[in-house]
Amino acid sequence: MASFFKRSNGIYYTAYREKGRSRWISLGTRDFDRAREVFDSLAPRLDRPRRMNLCGFTQRIEQYSKANLSAGTSDLYCRAFKKLLETLGNLPLKAITPLDIEQFKQTRLRAAAPVTVNINLRTLRAAFQLAVDWRLIEENPARKCKLLRVPAKDPCFLTLSEFLKICSAVEDVGFRRLLLFAASTGMRRGELVHLCWEDLDFDRRSVRIRNRNNFVVKGYRPRTIPMPADIFNIFSPLRKPTGYVFLDTKGGPLDAHAVSRRFKRYVRKCGLSGELHFHSLRHSYASWMLMANVPISVVKELLGHSSVVVTEIYGHLSNEYLRESASRLQFPDLGKLTN
Repeated sequence: MASFFKRSNGIYYTAYREKGRSRWISLGTRDFDRAREVFDSLAPRLDRPRRMNLCGFTQRIEQYSKANLSAGTSDLYCRAFKKLLETLGNLPLKAITPLDIEQFKQTRLRAAAPVTVNINLRTLRAAFQLAVDWRLIEENPARKCKLLRVPAKDPCFLTLSEFLKICSAVEDVGFRRLLLFAASTGMRRGELVHLCWEDLDFDRRSVRIRNRNNFVVKGYRPRTIPMPADIFNIFSPLRKPTGYVFLDTKGGPLDAHAVSRRFKRYVRKCGLSGELHFHSLRHSYASWMLMANVPISVVKELLGHSSVVVTEIYGHLSNEYLRESASRLQFPDLGKLTN
């Protein structure tokens, strides 16, 4: 039980026990009433029980992630802990061991792809580190759990003809406009879903991508990009003073996951690669820009990457483009030289 007292120097201190040892904290005042006020604010934390179960910690993490992280990242925390509870049950937080996390990894691998399992593990590692920082546990049980080996894969992208094929299959003109905006700007799904009319500056022909109360740009890096001519021509007559640019069929805000599922349906309808997803439009934009000889440093700024190293993953080119480029190399009278 924490208490407070005055030392010989006249300053008040509080004493409490942690890990079997007595510890002191200065209350920073010689005034009794002020010391009582500071002590009362500290006492609940010093005397709080150190026992917490996994369910209680899950609730704390959900509250923390919603207050401090983006909606997408918060969703990752919720999903990871939901699966962890299903695997381990409501164990005391201090009872969770590295072996339990390894068991979780192996169990998840039977139902999810290695990439998904690795996302779960990284999320748990970060969350349990918070538990260490909050002095709920002494060691992070997920810290040494090895991630699964995942072969590197090139980003999947569309050729221009494939993109136009998908657009032709879309009956809803609103969704077709969303796809065109995505492919013309390289914006992320969340950025598009939260795009408002106030973000479109038709006078300067620019698009502002910024943080909002219900949305945070990845890396907390807002940016402004040029508005392509096609976007200006299509959206300028539709402009409104406020509100979201893209709405669902009922006139409400778009759900990001619903956008991805809908895009995937059109991919299947067109008989295209099953590896294509909505984010492939961003991959495609970057590839098309690089194929048009736009400097990679410029593409980096347009995409909002923190480093050119990140942008370099988009430096792949389609086989058709490679063949076309290679065919430009011609040797005159090559037949005479080889006969």
